[in-house]
Amino acid sequence: MGDFTQCMTVILAEEGGLANHRRDPGGLTKFGISQRAYPNLDIQSLTIDQAKAIYKRDYWDEINGNQFPKGLALLLLDCAINQGPVTAIKLLQAA
Repeated sequence: MGDFTQCMTVILAEEGGLANHRRDPGGLTKFGISQRAYPNLDIQSLTIDQAKAIYKRDYWDEINGNQFPKGLALLLLDCAINQGPVTAIKLLQAA
């Protein structure tokens, strides 16, 4: 079944560290956590452990990632992060 720690290794490798690209609508972003999505969060001071806690609470737990096979759990988590947990579940149901 899904393994949050393994999924985070892949997600964080893709998301990288601190970024503030003009073309990124998320604005200031660190570890893939954006100021736009979390306006009351001090993004610059965000630690990797805090980012993981956000990913677990707001995405992994919302999609019940532990219930899916590893590969599917990773794809579903990535979709939830980028499009929201509800949309990720709806896309999975439609597939």
